[in-house]
Amino acid sequence: AGKSMLISTLSKTMSGVTVATINCSAQTTCNHIIQKLHQVCTQFSTNQGRVLKPKDSERLVLFLKDLNLPRPDKYATVQVHAFLSQLILYEGFYNSELEWVGVQKVQIAASMNPSGGIGRYPLVSRFTALLSVAYIAYPPKEQLSQVYCEYLGVLMSLPPLDKHHTWGGGKNADELSNTLVSVYDQIKSKFTQEQHSHYLFTPRDLTNWVANLLNYDMDQNDLLDCVYYEGARLFCDRLVTPEEKESFDRILLNALSVQWQYEKKDNDFYFVSWLDNSSGSKKSKKSKKNKDKNPSTGKRLVNIPYKDFKKAMDNAKLGYTREYRDMDLLEIPETLLWICRMDRILAQPGGSMLVTGRSGVGRRDVVTLAAYMMRMSVMTLNMSRGYSVKSFKHDIRQVLQVAGIQG
Repeated sequence: AGKSMLISTLSKTMSGVTVATINCSAQTTCNHIIQKLHQVCTQFSTNQGRVLKPKDSERLVLFLKDLNLPRPDKYATVQVHAFLSQLILYEGFYNSELEWVGVQKVQIAASMNPSGGIGRYPLVSRFTALLSVAYIAYPPKEQLSQVYCEYLGVLMSLPPLDKHHTWGGGKNADELSNTLVSVYDQIKSKFTQEQHSHYLFTPRDLTNWVANLLNYDMDQNDLLDCVYYEGARLFCDRLVTPEEKESFDRILLNALSVQWQYEKKDNDFYFVSWLDNSSGSKKSKKSKKNKDKNPSTGKRLVNIPYKDFKKAMDNAKLGYTREYRDMDLLEIPETLLWICRMDRILAQPGGSMLVTGRSGVGRRDVVTLAAYMMRMSVMTLNMSRGYSVKSFKHDIRQVLQVAGIQG
């Protein structure tokens, strides 16, 4: 609904105010808040004892996201909520040495999703009585269409779409925005968290749907093909059963066909970022200089036919086998589609993913081959019964060294 964005925007418009964010989880305790306060505040000694004040600004806003995630103890008390109540009422806390530490010029702001979902706990009235509570709802369809019409207008003003007979200069941006919002509304109504807990669709998905279109090479791809493919990756990949996937496909295809007479190209929906068509000729090198690049890889997603893609995967599998180890991965259409999905995520800035599936279906090989095609290294954590936080920090240190030195 834009709670974090609202806090961030307001802080930028106010002089002398900084925001320190804490992302709460079930394991968050008051010690995490104290550590954050020591990071962003300076400690002074006064006649009333020690006092923490903001370092680089006049006031500090301590922003806690997902405040209803911390788990209550055996007495049904949430330590984080009790500690925040103490900060608000008494403006301080007792440290580990039982010495009072005052906190000045620090304000508390927090956000949360409605309680009732898995892992979320209600706030007690004793705590909420100390706060001003504001409820932010999702914008209605008309306002969402207006917002994403502006997004699409910017996209259509960029080359090569700026000279396109259908999209040039932002033409039909409002109609396409209405189509996307209509699809989102149908998906949100049909697939709910009562079916599966991860069926949570928000306007953030709509924003990603429109913003991720910038990752596609519009010189070689049709805009509606990109809209269909990106929508399928954002929504359809979360769905569990084949029946739900087919239902989503009908919703999206029906919306695009009714409004835009769009027909899906079954054999051409393989988009990859490693297909470097910008090298090899003077003309292509010249076009490469004038083209905005994906901030992460310097390349955009390009449509590749099935036969060419399968041949490239055969060569990649052979090359990986010669350089590293044998790979028993069958290049069937479903496997190739999963490689495209991994490639799309890894090509995004900070792209992360959770690959779930039964043992032996080829999850590791698919990720490894996608990373190999993008010239990325894959490092695996050696998990065992005695694996601890210390072991994790050691492995992360090695990963950071490789990323920093080898790039």
